[in-house]
Amino acid sequence: MLRVGTIAGRSGSAPRSLAGFVLIEVLVSMFIVSVGLLGIAKMHALAIGNTEVAGSRALAAIYVGSLSSAMHANRAYWQEGTTWRRISVVGETLGDATLDAQNADCTYSVSNPSPQCTPVQMASADLKTWGRSLQQLPGGQGLVLCSNPFGQLATCMITVSWNERYVGLNPSTLDRSQQTVTQTYTSSVTP
Repeated sequence: MLRVGTIAGRSGSAPRSLAGFVLIEVLVSMFIVSVGLLGIAKMHALAIGNTEVAGSRALAAIYVGSLSSAMHANRAYWQEGTTWRRISVVGETLGDATLDAQNADCTYSVSNPSPQCTPVQMASADLKTWGRSLQQLPGGQGLVLCSNPFGQLATCMITVSWNERYVGLNPSTLDRSQQTVTQTYTSSVTP
């Protein structure tokens, strides 16, 4: 008769050849699970890095859209003249000396709805506000290129550039020189 707790009819403990085998199985299982958890943690870090990249790209698109709206609201400046305009924007510093020298506060007041700024002052205020917004992007800078041929509407190219940092799934995926790259977002606008 076979009793409960016996192996092949023996009473007492497991044979000596099996002693410690269960402990090794448990240790190997714990090692495999821990490696899997490290892999999941790395994939989570990669997802967070990609979320940061996507957020920067979305902000760049929003900033370009905001400046194009400001340009539509100030057609008197952007459609004026027949020359090329090249305006670089880094923070509140503008690459156009005339615009950079303007310091007007062009806020709208319900009590005094009459225009408080000239078109040049409004363009300067818009570009400086836009430049401050671009500082939210790592290394964010802007460039506005406008052409205004005789008798035609002006066309402007708005470009935002910023630095993106990539995260590789494993160290051999990206070397140090590829981890940070300058990205640009460009849009064409007819103010």
